[in-house]
Amino acid sequence: MTIVQIFQTLIVVGMMGVGQLLFKFAAGRIPQAESYPALIVSLLLDPWFLCALAVYCLTTFLWVFILRGAPLSTAYPFVAVAVVAVPLASVFIFGEPFSWRLVLGLAFVVAGLLIASTK
Repeated sequence: MTIVQIFQTLIVVGMMGVGQLLFKFAAGRIPQAESYPALIVSLLLDPWFLCALAVYCLTTFLWVFILRGAPLSTAYPFVAVAVVAVPLASVFIFGEPFSWRLVLGLAFVVAGLLIASTK
């Protein structure tokens, strides 16, 4: 991958993380629904959910654009960056618990990314 492709991929990964955080905001705002149709209507009326969908839609288009020139086997391991960043952001933004198990799990993800990305 070129430096430009890596940069573009990191933008996509950042957008994936933002989308996940927006989904979490939406999840915290919707009322208890009595049925799935009521839940769907609540979500479709929630601005956080709609923003998350828009971010994910744009992210998908950018991802396809990147994959035109970059091998999936090289680009996809970068998604692990989001797997690390989103739980850490959740600790600070949503006050979710921070534990040694989270740190250990994220360390394994980073180690796996490093192993997969070395030649």
